[in-house]
Amino acid sequence: MAKNTVIKLLVDIGAACEAYQVEKLVDLPCKRVQCDEIWSFMGAKQKQVNQGAHGVGDVWTWTAIDADTKLVPS
Repeated sequence: MAKNTVIKLLVDIGAACEAYQVEKLVDLPCKRVQCDEIWSFMGAKQKQVNQGAHGVGDVWTWTAIDADTKLVPS
């Protein structure tokens, strides 16, 4: 497969997922929400990155999960 084909497919899937969540994940009855973060890096760890470099370094992903249903609304 061509790289551009895969990237376009991922963008289309992401847009479809976003539309679904915006429509369906409203007025949730969540009572206990657990929040957490996941650290990773792109290309190199932040301490190894030259100043002014874009698209590389530390990456933080923040999540929220309903403790009872395991739904991840964010």
